[in-house]
Formats: sequence, structure tokens, C-alpha cells
Amino acid sequence: MGVPEPVPVDYDVFHNKIVFGQILAFIASTIVLALLVASVIKARKNKTRLQYSLKRLTFVIVVSSFGILGCVYYWEKSKELQQAQREFNEQNLRYQKYDINEKPGHKVRITAPFYLGKFEVAQAQFESVMSNNPSPIRSATNPVEGVTWFEAVQFCTAISEFNGCYGARLPTEAEWEFAARAGTNTLYCSGNSKTDLSSVAWFGDNSGSSPHPVGEKIPNNWGLYDVHGNVWEWCSNYHCKYTSDSVVDPKGPSQGDERVLRGGSFSDDVGMCRSTFRIGNAPNATIDAPGFRVVIPAQHE
Repeated sequence: MGVPEPVPVDYDVFHNKIVFGQILAFIASTIVLALLVASVIKARKNKTRLQYSLKRLTFVIVVSSFGILGCVYYWEKSKELQQAQREFNEQNLRYQKYDINEKPGHKVRITAPFYLGKFEVAQAQFESVMSNNPSPIRSATNPVEGVTWFEAVQFCTAISEFNGCYGARLPTEAEWEFAARAGTNTLYCSGNSKTDLSSVAWFGDNSGSSPHPVGEKIPNNWGLYDVHGNVWEWCSNYHCKYTSDSVVDPKGPSQGDERVLRGGSFSDDVGMCRSTFRIGNAPNATIDAPGFRVVIPAQHE
């Protein structure tokens, strides 16, 4: 969870391979040179022309081949080292640009199975349960927006009590990121580029400054729509800084001033739609026009 720090290049691994290539080339070239010098000395001593038997010539060719292989191996491994260093430098530069709230990356284990809403809660769904619609831009199939954290919790409580969705609640932040990533380790569930994001999300560059009906973009690998963009999504946790400690089923601190929002929205840039990007907001706030989706524990299916 969060952004893992880039792993530096293991120079020892590359160094050993490069040295092996150098040694192989050196030994082969030394043997060939020694044979050539010995043959020249013998020819001068006997006052004859330089001659090679087929057996010796074959031996020289074989040894020379090993020398050439050693040079090629050395060259290839040197290129691999340079490429690895370039990739590390790029990853490290990108890591430095991440928001402090996304770091450090840490291991999270989720043991309790759960179902997460395929779509963000739509306005028609919210209004049918809560008898009101706080969305500034009204459309039955658009995600409900401008919802406070308290209203999102009230919706979950209502459908749990009266609609048979027992145990309905907001996702924890860990559950949200786990589901949004859907087994990926890229910036977005669909890849790393703006084009990749465009295939799954409505955000600042393609939304026309307005939310869109849920489910218009392609889903992530686990069938969830709009996990990036469209509207921010409330999580159950209080907002807090990460630590590097490994955790199991984290639910966040027991108290705080802000609740977590994830996913970015139709008005945000690509950076705020990353799988790891997170902000906090007061639970009674409607700034950034947040929405939500619902979790139901698997044991209550």
C-alpha cells in the first residue's frame, strides 16, 4: 500500500558478470597471443615460413571464439547495468514527486473477504434511500456528489437495515486501494500513461468539467468502474500519515479530524487520480464534491 521506494541497482551482481566477461576475453586473447608469439619465434629460429597445422588452427579459432563471446558478454552486461541505472533514476525522480501522504510504501494484509460496489453510488440510488439528492449537477445515472462522510455512512446504515444489505459500510482505505489496483502495481489500474488513465477514468483532461454516468469507461481487472476520476470516494478511515510497518486489516487511527478520500475526480489532473493518491477532508465537508461506493462483508452475502 502506498508508494514503494525504488530499489537501488545491485552493482555487485552486474560487477561480477562484467568481470567474468573481461576475464574470459583476457584469457582467450592471452592464449591466442602466446600461440602466435611462440609460432613466430619458432619460425625465426628454424628460418622457415610461419605455418599452422590444422589442429592448432582449429584450437586458435575455438579460443578466439571464447574471447569474442567474453567481449560480447561484457558489452551486453555493461548495457544492462546502464539501463538498470537509468530506470532507477527515473523511478527515483518520480518517487520524489509523489505526495508525502503516499509514502512510505508498506505491506498490508487483508484477511476478511468483502464485496465492493461495482459502481459508485448513483444519484437515483441515493435519492431512493435518503429522499434527497445533494448533487449540484443532477442526473439519475451520474454518481451522487456533494455527499458528506456522515451522509455516506447513513446511506450504508439504511440499506443494511431496510434493504437486506447486511453489514453495508464504507470501505477502509486499504480495502479501497486493494480493490482499485486489482492486482496491478502501476500508477493507475490500467497502466502508467495518460492514455491508460483515459480508458478507465473521467478526469480534468477529458471530462468537460462535469461528472459522467457511472460505468461508461472500461472497468479494472476485477470489474470495478470509475475507481479513478469521476468523483472522489469516501473511505471509513481517519486520515493519518503512513508508517513503514506491515499491518493486517488496518482501520486507521481511532480518532482524528479528517476522513480519507480516494480516486480523484472529473476536475482533477492525472496525478491526483493515481491509485496511491490520498487526501483528507472534514467529514461534514462537501468541497471537492465527494461520492462513495459501498462494501458488504462476504459473510453477509
